[in-house]
Parts: sequence; structure tokens; C-alpha cells
Amino acid sequence: IIRSTTEQTSLAVSNIHKASEFVEHQKDALQITQDAFQKIKHTYDAIVEGFQQTATAMKAIKGKSKEIFEQTQDMAAMAEEFAASTEEISAAGQEQLASTEVIARSSRDLHELAGEVSVEINKFKVA
Repeated sequence: IIRSTTEQTSLAVSNIHKASEFVEHQKDALQITQDAFQKIKHTYDAIVEGFQQTATAMKAIKGKSKEIFEQTQDMAAMAEEFAASTEEISAAGQEQLASTEVIARSSRDLHELAGEVSVEINKFKVA
């Protein structure tokens, strides 16, 4: 009986030792799993932070794009106004040139007429 009890005790101790090793192994596995989930959460949080930073940057880019577009529109309007002013100045220059040509022709005609009048006046003096 003692021998049987000793064997059973020995077997029980062995089983308890194996169970203890199994529990320790399970605790290690649980710790590894917990560490893995913490790493996953950390990575997820970093990804979310990256998305938030990207969203913020995209909002800033959108704002700057709108500002650049408006400035481009303003520059285009100023260029059109400049072109219109240039056309007006060119037209005014053409009108001044035409007026100067009319004055020059009138001066030439007046000079010729003065010469003819002078010839006619000289006819009266000779006679």
C-alpha cells in the first residue's frame, strides 16, 4: 500500500509539475500575445496620427491652392486691363499721328496757297 501510495504520490507530483510547466507556458504565451496586441495598437495609433497629419496637410494645401488660384485670377485681370490700356494708348498715338499728318498737309497747302497769293500780289505791283 505504501508503495502504491508512493507511486501515486510520485505520479501526482509529476502531474502537478507538468501542469505547473503548462501554466507557465500559457502565461508566457499570454504575455507574448499581450505584447503583440500592444504593438498592433501602437502601430494603429501611429497610422491614425499619420492620417490626421495628412488630412491637416491636405487642408492647408487646399487653402493655398485657392489662394494661388485667386492670385492668378487677379493677375489675369490686371493683364487684361494693361492690354486694354495699351490698346487705348496705341489708338491715341494713331489719332495723334493722323492729326499731325492733317496739320502737316494743311501747313503745306497753306504754304502753297501763300505762295500763290504772293504771286498774285506781285502781279498787282508790276502793273
